[in-house]
This record gives sequence, structure tokens and C-alpha cells, in this order.
Amino acid sequence: MSSDVRLPGPVPVAGAGDLPEVFTAALASVSGEAFRAAGAAEAAQRLLEAVPPDGRPWFVAERELAQALGQHLPVTWTDRTGLAECQVSLTAAEWAIADTGTVGLLLDARQPRACYLLPEVHVAVCRTNALLPTLSDALLRLGERDQLPTACVFVTGPSRTADIEKTIVIPAHGPKRLIAVLLDEI
Repeated sequence: MSSDVRLPGPVPVAGAGDLPEVFTAALASVSGEAFRAAGAAEAAQRLLEAVPPDGRPWFVAERELAQALGQHLPVTWTDRTGLAECQVSLTAAEWAIADTGTVGLLLDARQPRACYLLPEVHVAVCRTNALLPTLSDALLRLGERDQLPTACVFVTGPSRTADIEKTIVIPAHGPKRLIAVLLDEI
């Protein structure tokens, strides 16, 4: 009996085409929103148009991408203790998964577990070159890491649930909106 365990390779996505377009369409199909921007300043402008500040603070994760975008936003920031009162949570996604419109978040003290659950709007920013075709690709990348994160979560669209009669309710127990920002450069 061999102890060599081999994981299957990624499942190819038939006719995947342009990954940002596939991602945006997949996320839209589950009531999420996505846009692509050349840089942080453009992304901030588009984000402010999509989510006008209402005076409540925003949470900006202590990650390079989130901080770079946050520097261009004229909003008050709060730390993790104020997450429940935030209008928006701005997180950094490790990956975006094209075929399902999913963002993959690595969670720790700088990007806490509650950051994608408590505010009304969850904004996940990801580098366009971190866009992957499938969940299998993201899991393989996760497995290649020297050290696994404290937690990893995959988020597809805003919070939702369906009752016994299969009536979908959005939001269920989390954000009303998920907006993914694909950044070409930082």
C-alpha cells in the first residue's frame, strides 16, 4: 500500500475566454458586482460611485491591496472593534475564481473573520493576475504555500438563504452586497 497521495489536477473550464469577463458574469449571476480598474485611484472613484459614503466608518483590512485602495477613499476608517457599525468592509482577496465568481480570502488578525460578514457591503479587491479559472486552481495554490493561513474562506455573492419553499432571501446573515474590484496594477 502506497502512502503517496496525489491530488487531481484542475478541471479545465470549457471556453473560459477572458477570465475577468467570465468572473464578472459569474458573480453577477449570483447578485454580486464586479469591475476592473487600472489602478487604486480609478478603483476608488468607481467604488465611491457604487457605494456613496453615508457617514458611517469603513473597515480597511491591514493588507497591501486594501490599504492601497483605502488611501484614495475620503472615508473614516475603523479598526476591527467597530466592524458591526461599518457601512463597508474593504478586504484583500488572495484569488478570484472565474467560473463561479468567487473571491478567496485569507483571514488572520489583519483581516479578521468578521470582516466579510458584519458590514452591509463587502468589497474584495484582488489583483487581476490573481484571477484563476477554477476552485481547483485556488486549492492547489493554497496547498503550495509554505504555511497554511489561520483561516481561508471562499465567498460567492452576497449573503443568501432559501427557505423550505425555495424562496431566496438576500441578505440572510451577512452583507447585502459583494463588490469585487479587479486591479490591474498597484
